[in-house]
Amino acid sequence: MEDQAPARMSLSNLSVDPIETQTAWFNPEQFSTSVEVEWVKHAIPGLAYRPKHWIGTNNTTIPLELFHRTREPGDKTRLQEYARWYEALAYPLDDGSLPIVLFRWPRIAALTCTINSVKVDYRQFARDGAPRVVAISLELESYASSGEAPTYQSVQQFGLVRSGSPGVRSGFLNGVPR
Repeated sequence: MEDQAPARMSLSNLSVDPIETQTAWFNPEQFSTSVEVEWVKHAIPGLAYRPKHWIGTNNTTIPLELFHRTREPGDKTRLQEYARWYEALAYPLDDGSLPIVLFRWPRIAALTCTINSVKVDYRQFARDGAPRVVAISLELESYASSGEAPTYQSVQQFGLVRSGSPGVRSGFLNGVPR
């Protein structure tokens, strides 16, 4: 049925045990991905053009804006918990390693990533000064273990962030069951 709302977008912190997951109360209306390519141009005397040599691509980035709002007066502290959960993903774990996050968008994407930036905007304040809405802007960046980097053929076949992409193998995502 086309008019049904899709399942919620989710982010899961794969670096903690047990795995923690947050869902957006509603999906953002859109998300986009971006990949930058690095080419080197070679100067060859007598040649009318400069051939390019592929050096590599930067990791895929996904800017995302999520909204959480209160429904009941007691929910106001829950907004602060959401904000702290997302902000914590911008800092290393106690052992100095990066927090690895699983970004899932229903029927489109499953991507392991790290957080490049977190911005929290508190909006629509109640009379007591507590926010009713928190908007969380994130920039996600793909993260692949060695041997999982995408290739031309895999991107053509699976897309860059679709389920079944190079980071998703045999029912596991970077060694974690999905």
